[in-house]
Amino acid sequence: MTNIPIINILIGMSEESQINDAPNLFNNDAILKGTSLSTQVDHTPSADTLYTHISQTLTALETVSIDGQSPEPIPTALLANSFKGLIPDTESSMKLSEALPMSDADIKFIQIKRDLENSLESVKAKLSATSKTLKDIAGSRIRVAYRLCRYMSHLLGYGKVGEPSIYTMAGASPEVNLYELPFPYDPMKGESRGMQGPRVLLRDIYESQYTYTYIIDGQLFSTKGMSVLPPPLHDGYYPDPVYEARKHAYTPVDYDPGKDVPLSYYLNIMEMLVRYLEIGSSEGGGAFTGIGEHVADKTPRTQNIDDRTATMALLNPVIARLAWPCRDDLETFEEYVMIPYVLDILIGKSPMQAEAALKEEMGLTHPEARDYIEVAKTYAREAHNFDPERERSVLIHKVFNLAARCGEASMVSTELKSYMSAAQILGLTKHVEDTNIDKREGLRSALEEKFNASKLLQAEEDDNEEDEL
Repeated sequence: MTNIPIINILIGMSEESQINDAPNLFNNDAILKGTSLSTQVDHTPSADTLYTHISQTLTALETVSIDGQSPEPIPTALLANSFKGLIPDTESSMKLSEALPMSDADIKFIQIKRDLENSLESVKAKLSATSKTLKDIAGSRIRVAYRLCRYMSHLLGYGKVGEPSIYTMAGASPEVNLYELPFPYDPMKGESRGMQGPRVLLRDIYESQYTYTYIIDGQLFSTKGMSVLPPPLHDGYYPDPVYEARKHAYTPVDYDPGKDVPLSYYLNIMEMLVRYLEIGSSEGGGAFTGIGEHVADKTPRTQNIDDRTATMALLNPVIARLAWPCRDDLETFEEYVMIPYVLDILIGKSPMQAEAALKEEMGLTHPEARDYIEVAKTYAREAHNFDPERERSVLIHKVFNLAARCGEASMVSTELKSYMSAAQILGLTKHVEDTNIDKREGLRSALEEKFNASKLLQAEEDDNEEDEL
């Protein structure tokens, strides 16, 4: 395991920004009040800055290899503060990198191709294929990062077991990114899963000197701790006022990832999680192989190698901030890839069979498999939840709104029909009155005629019986 570099960085904070730490900065329901600022902060970058960042990030993802090598120097801003959130991975690129499940025809074709490529020499070459770029392993990076970030959120006690991250990691303020905001470590909140090593590191970084100052909803906050995604640069990198430098994504030109202590703590924790979850090991599955039970030979899996290459990039301090996906990537992967995939398995299998299938296909541990199944169930329940009372209130509001607009436009007939519909929805009338009088009169006449004909026929039969007697 990489040794954690220890350096002394002075925290350059003025008296204005010297505020108390907020141990409970976010509880997903409210934001603690801080020092009020006179002006509202605009976090929207200019168009020129935006396109410049996108261009630099795309170039870096296409050229930087997983070992951190690049034909050109990597911009310092990308090593410290990347802007990957502005460039979500498309479905096509994720499918090419095997992040999406494949059809049966694709599986057979890929399997034939793998049989030709899975020789010992080929496997060795892939294991040492450090020439792969970050774009080449986009799917596996998101896949592995999602597992690690979800477990990290459990350790910090903010991501709830069995609930989608898109719910539990959503901030009360739209500008708050809980994935990238450092959290104070509270041992009473974290889920106990036998991971004592990461807990020690989380406690150490919270007790260290590194602080983070933000402006959220016009309020000034300062906090310590560790984030779910790689932590941002701490206050010691910024001049006064710290929050203004963060607003403009200020990155020092002499930034050295090897001396970024919070990042080193984070990567040490991730390395422990990689070992604990056995990500990329030859024993478990790779992730989203899409290979069902009808395939006789399921080994060797190239997805294991993809996970290993992704791990090499994610744990490399030189390119860690560039290699890790952003919040949008994780949420898109969970909602549109992972959850539908798990639900498809649940439809055709029992819960126990689904757990076994997920462990086999996705390489998950048993607690992870159960967690993902509950996530899919919770999402399905929330997505298809139907509350008759709530829906009826919305419909009533629409009907009365329509009636009011019809009244203003002197559309008396439509206004009356709207009120009649509202009365039916509220249960004040049992049915809608039939205004087609002619149709109803015709039906009554036909019924009377049929009834009279039957009475006449019965009278004739009685007369015949009397004559026979």
